Amino acid sequence: MSEKERVVFEALASFGPSAVSQIAKDTSLNRTALYHTLTLLEEKGLVLEIKKNDTTLFQSISEDEFVLWTKRKIKTLEDDATKLVQSFKKKKHPVLHSGIRYFEGKEAVKKLYGETWRENSEKQILAITDYKKAYETMGEFFDEDYFPYRVKAGVSVESLLPIDKYGKRDKGRAKELLREMRFSDVFKDLGIEINIFDDKLAIVAFDNKEPMGMILKNRIISDAFRKIFAHLWQNSRK
Repeated sequence: MSEKERVVFEALASFGPSAVSQIAKDTSLNRTALYHTLTLLEEKGLVLEIKKNDTTLFQSISEDEFVLWTKRKIKTLEDDATKLVQSFKKKKHPVLHSGIRYFEGKEAVKKLYGETWRENSEKQILAITDYKKAYETMGEFFDEDYFPYRVKAGVSVESLLPIDKYGKRDKGRAKELLREMRFSDVFKDLGIEINIFDDKLAIVAFDNKEPMGMILKNRIISDAFRKIFAHLWQNSRK
C-alpha cells in the first residue's frame, strides 16, 4: 500500500464504517485524493463500499481477511502487516450488513467466500457448484485458504455438483473437508456457485478475467432456496 492508502485503511480499521466526510476529517486528506485512494483500496479488496439508506459508508476488511491478504500480496512487508492487524485488535466493530452487496474481482470474491464460514451461526452451507469452473477461476485459493479456514471454524457443507474428475477427486476427501456430496449432470457447465447459509444467499460467477459475486441477506429468499436445494438433494446421486 502507498502511504495515503495506509493512512485511510488505518483510520477505517480504528473507527469502523465511515462516511467520506468523517474519513477526510480523520486523515486530513482532501476529498479528491481521498476518493482516489478509496477506489484503489476497493480494487485491492481491502475496503468495501456500503449503501445504507441514502448514505455511502466505507468499511475496512476484518482482521482474519487482512491476514490472508498479506500472505498473498505483501509478504515482503510483514512488519507493516503486523502493525495493521494490531489496529483491528484495539477496537473491533460489527460487520455492517445491507440487503445486498456485490464483490467484483478475484480478491473481492475471496472475501465473499470468507464470509460464508466466518459469518455463519448455523455452521452449515448448502452449495451448488460447478467445480471445474471454480477451480479453473480461483486457482489454489480453495485448497490453500478457504477449505482450511472453513474446516477449522467447524462449518460443514452439503454439496451438489456435476459428475466430473474434480468431484470424484474431492469425494475421496469429503470427510476431512466436512462435506457430504451428491451428484447430478444437471449442474454441469453452470459457471457459478450458489451458497445458502443462515439467512443469506451467495452467488459467484466464475469468469477467468473478472469473477464477481453477491450476497443477498433475506430470510424469505434463503428459506425458499433451502426448499429448492432439499428437492434437488433428494433427487441426486450419492
